Amino acid sequence: MAISERNSRGGSTRYQVRVQDEIGRWYPAKTFNRKIDAERHERELLSRRDQGEAATPAKVRAMTVASYSEKWKEERRSRVSEGWRISQDQMLRDYVLPAVGDKPLLGVRSEHIGRILRQMEDAGRGGQTRLHVFQLVQSMFGDAVEYYGFLTRSPVMRRDRPQVIEAEQVFLTPDQTRTLLARVKGEYIGPAVWLAVLASLRPNEVQALRFQALDFDRNEIHIVAGFKRKAMKIEPYPKGKRAAVKPMVPELKAFLLELREGKAPADFVVAGISEPMLAHTTFYKHVVAVCKRMGLPRITPHGLRRCSTELWVEAGATEEDVIRLLDHSGAGAVRRYMHRDLGRLHRMAGSIQVASTSPDQASKLRVVR
Repeated sequence: MAISERNSRGGSTRYQVRVQDEIGRWYPAKTFNRKIDAERHERELLSRRDQGEAATPAKVRAMTVASYSEKWKEERRSRVSEGWRISQDQMLRDYVLPAVGDKPLLGVRSEHIGRILRQMEDAGRGGQTRLHVFQLVQSMFGDAVEYYGFLTRSPVMRRDRPQVIEAEQVFLTPDQTRTLLARVKGEYIGPAVWLAVLASLRPNEVQALRFQALDFDRNEIHIVAGFKRKAMKIEPYPKGKRAAVKPMVPELKAFLLELREGKAPADFVVAGISEPMLAHTTFYKHVVAVCKRMGLPRITPHGLRRCSTELWVEAGATEEDVIRLLDHSGAGAVRRYMHRDLGRLHRMAGSIQVASTSPDQASKLRVVR
């Protein structure tokens, strides 16, 4: 039967119409609130089938995954940042199209998607990279179903989603971080490290920060831009298309005031060696080298933000405070920056006391169930 009843969560009944053409392909399914509307649509589909109209147009039957991907990239990802578009193009070029690019769009099955992910795993690609590819094909083939109606169901199965095991994060204790800050203050990389640690700036925000974004009257750092390495340009409002404001720690303020002497408002706070702006590779190499020289755990520029949360939590920052400090949208990502420090629990344990109770008083206590 072409009409089937569907019960919604609210208890109401809806009617789904599914009809096959003469060669067994399904016309796009459609659901109605009223049975009379479903019956009318069913008659229309049956009439189209009797007239020889195929469920899938010839242009769709001839469409390959490669040609569909070009259409999808042009029409369905306009809101994606330029850097992410470059990453998606690379993932399609390196992993997806070599495996299924020349296949008809209608001929892609779940085993093809699973094979792509297994080949990536066999080649040593990390879980996060495989997850990005999975999410890319899930979005692309999902639009082939929901937006274009080219497919009746997506070949990307939820059970094939790669499981990403979160690696143990490296960070410095507050005392190690203070030692690092003192050591690098007079070095070339000092301002970048201080900004990343004391204001929790991302590396691309450190690179793009100009003196005009420092408000010394209000003790604030305004984050209005970030350098996108893949696009090789500075973009406004780098994270979530919104500006952010970071509080300025007193010692950081004094340090930045010293740096500002003789500088123009449009100058970068952290200058490059031979260029106006600090290069990420330079930032990375210097931070790693300093940690190695000091015998500290190997910290990357982004890892300095993890050191930052340790300082702020030690000063009393709550989870909500850290969300604002890191400029994250929710607690899920922030929890990865709030580390399970047994030392803090030991210090708390020393302050916990159990009030002594005399036997007479104890006999009067009641257990509340």
